Amino acid sequence: MFKIGQREIKIVFMLLLSGGIIYFLILVKGALLPFIFGILLSYLFNPLISFLRQKNISRPSAFYIIIMFFLFTLSIIALLIIPVFIDELESLTVMIPKYTKSIEDYFDRLNQEYHRINMPLIIKEAIDRTLKRFEEQLINFLQNLTEVILNSLSLIFSLLIAPIISYYILKDLEKLKKGIMDYIPPAYRRYFLILGVEINKVFIGYLRGQIWVSIIIGCLVSIGLIAFRIRFYIILGIFAGITNMIPYIGPIIGAIPAAFIALLSSPMQALGVIILYFLIQQLEGSIISPKIMSEKVGLHPLTIFFALLAGAELFGLWGLLFAVPLAGSVKVIIRFIRFHLLYGEKAQ
Repeated sequence: MFKIGQREIKIVFMLLLSGGIIYFLILVKGALLPFIFGILLSYLFNPLISFLRQKNISRPSAFYIIIMFFLFTLSIIALLIIPVFIDELESLTVMIPKYTKSIEDYFDRLNQEYHRINMPLIIKEAIDRTLKRFEEQLINFLQNLTEVILNSLSLIFSLLIAPIISYYILKDLEKLKKGIMDYIPPAYRRYFLILGVEINKVFIGYLRGQIWVSIIIGCLVSIGLIAFRIRFYIILGIFAGITNMIPYIGPIIGAIPAAFIALLSSPMQALGVIILYFLIQQLEGSIISPKIMSEKVGLHPLTIFFALLAGAELFGLWGLLFAVPLAGSVKVIIRFIRFHLLYGEKAQ
């Protein structure tokens, strides 16, 4: 007969406690955004602070240098990009009805053209349904894209608070680490440190690299769209940078709005935009990511797709962005429980 030991009871208790914490975080997810942004900024800044520390610069001085540089960069962005972004946003809200009408007119012409072809009625009906469904999905995508962009303005408050939270995290980082460790029983501190290091490598290492890659991709896309004289190049560049963090499907999603806007001008311009996105992705895959990305999550593609679907169902866009590093962290936790807790030191 299977006997439940003290070790198994502790593991079950920890899993239930972890599940309760995750459920609570889901309930208050709206209030977590400033803290998430602040933590991300802290992890982006911390390597720079470590680099300055190696140059014999004290931690407080290194921190203030980074903060001043960040505020200076933020001010330049605010002066140069935000006015253009707001202007593009206003123009986009005006153009959406026109774009929707253009989609409807295009599909009407397409229906007229293929109805001239002599084919069985059942095939024509099937094509009608397919084209109608595709038209509805394209219009919904366009309208939802605008809604997402407009709703993103509500994140400005979170972005303004994030540097303040990041300041206190970096300022008292060692105290925070010590405070957390004080709550861990001495017998489990070694295990906690091992797990923390592994999760940090997967979650933060992956996410930090993806953020820098996405910033570069967004800048390249905006510059390329300026060369093609495509409207809304700031919005499209930001959208491409954000969606680039979604594995496999992200670059495709990011290219659709730009290709559609270019198609309204001419098919050749749309082809040029598609080639632009393709070349940028080749550059990202062969040069940018290998230079920046230091950590891989080590997940099977099927696991990644499942994580993306689950993340989108639970958290929408944010779930898509964080699904992969979270899934990688879950894998680390399961592996840790299996080798360090169930089988002990012998399985290391």
